[in-house]
Amino acid sequence: EAGEIVHHIDLNKHNNDPDNIAVCRKDTHGQYHRQLELIAITLYRQGLVTFDEKDGYRVAAQLSA
Repeated sequence: EAGEIVHHIDLNKHNNDPDNIAVCRKDTHGQYHRQLELIAITLYRQGLVTFDEKDGYRVAAQLSA
């Protein structure tokens, strides 16, 4: 449909499995990405995601084991 966008739930644009697709309007698509950013910020503030200049963002060591 005109005005609709495909959102890849796992953020992998190559994964076109129907369970990974949400068809939505452009404004809703932006909301999905803002929600994801807020989740990432929350995880960072809780110490569940770390950052360093060499490697960038990573899942904290206690979670990745």
